[in-house]
Amino acid sequence: MPTRLILRETERSLLRDGMLDGMFFSPVPDCPFPVFSARIEGFVLYYTPGYLVAMREAPAGLFSEQLTLSRPKIREASLLIHFARSAAEQWEVLHRPEALAPFSLTVYTSQRCNLNCAYCFSRIEEPDAVSDAMPDVSRDTILSAAEIVAQSCRRYKQPFSFVLHGGGEPLLDPRLPELMREVSAVAAAYTLPFHSYVATNGVTPESVMRWVAETFDEIGLSCDGPDDLQNGQRPLKDGRPTADAVRRSARILKEAGKRIQIRATVTAENFHRIPDIVTYAAGTLGADTVRIEPVFGNESLIQNDAAEATAFCEGFLQAKEAVAGRTCEVTISGSRIETIHGRYCQIFRHVLQLIPGDGASACFLTANQAEAARRGLTFDPGCNHLNDLAALLRQEDPECEACFNRFHCSRGCPDRCPAAGMDDALDHGSFRCRVNRTLAAVQVTKIFADRLQPLLAVQNIPYVGVMV
Repeated sequence: MPTRLILRETERSLLRDGMLDGMFFSPVPDCPFPVFSARIEGFVLYYTPGYLVAMREAPAGLFSEQLTLSRPKIREASLLIHFARSAAEQWEVLHRPEALAPFSLTVYTSQRCNLNCAYCFSRIEEPDAVSDAMPDVSRDTILSAAEIVAQSCRRYKQPFSFVLHGGGEPLLDPRLPELMREVSAVAAAYTLPFHSYVATNGVTPESVMRWVAETFDEIGLSCDGPDDLQNGQRPLKDGRPTADAVRRSARILKEAGKRIQIRATVTAENFHRIPDIVTYAAGTLGADTVRIEPVFGNESLIQNDAAEATAFCEGFLQAKEAVAGRTCEVTISGSRIETIHGRYCQIFRHVLQLIPGDGASACFLTANQAEAARRGLTFDPGCNHLNDLAALLRQEDPECEACFNRFHCSRGCPDRCPAAGMDDALDHGSFRCRVNRTLAAVQVTKIFADRLQPLLAVQNIPYVGVMV
């Protein structure tokens, strides 16, 4: 059977059965390291972050025994254990409860916005418009934080990253040209490479977007798809449509030679439209990358059931198939098997995030100091005394321990958070858990189908491995 047909049948099987409590890949019995196995189409796969081995079913028992030894005699078994040990060590380093060493300064300068998005996270916990009472992040706070980041970057020999994002529209802040000059000057004073990024809704005057294209290294453009989705989910404050403005902004960025990075938010109501969203972004907007994200922080729009997770995965995989012949990458942030990562907690991502009210927050889903304080996610902008907060946020749902995707998954974050108490942070079985592990399983089995299964078909070898 052709490799591609095997893969498609595997995807159908994963979508049909992978939403249940089973993990698809299971821990190898008696192996002291995180190595996982699964049977598929007459083969056995062994996986650990960074390495994948495939074999016919016959020698699998002997191979599994090798994984219980301190020094396996089979090269592929030894490599699996090497990569498994490395993944566990990287995870511990990433989540150790020590002082933050920030390489990125992320600033939510204000909560002002010209749009009225249906799912806006900055209004999730907004009693009596408290967000409007939060003052913009001050220039002095930004420059002080830039010094902290620059010192950390110099110490660890990292480039300085400056990110403008937020629960509002960054380009509405008239201080941006001055802030860009001053923050980049701090990086220059420390002789650091400087990288800038801004996330924007793209609904801005043409002159502003041309300045953005000339000034920032990378620009993320939010667009939820064709006109009916964009105008329905992301209208202006007065209800007027925004699709034309986003198309104009994409054209300006393209003319300036910038990569078009689209970020699309989807809800359970339009999971079936994900292929439309991606083909629109790739075709009409000329997107180089499209990041599809289930709506953050609003569980009223996602009920965390298996049917919704299946629908999202189906739409996502169909979208990747739809643009397979184009140079457009379709991604999701929740599960990335090419990197070791966990939840989105900023303190584990080397990010110093400033929010309105001159506070620092450990969570990207906090739009101001008052909200971050209510959730117990604030810390000293000087990055001191973070041990307790880090220890709190690194807590794990025990069920995650046995999951093959445990090193590549954002868990139920940001909807489920240990800061709210572990009873509210049981990630296993949540919508995001199901999506993350299913899409990760598809990625792993695609590597098998594309790279390993053909080798086993034409060569007389019992097993073969590949770095992933």
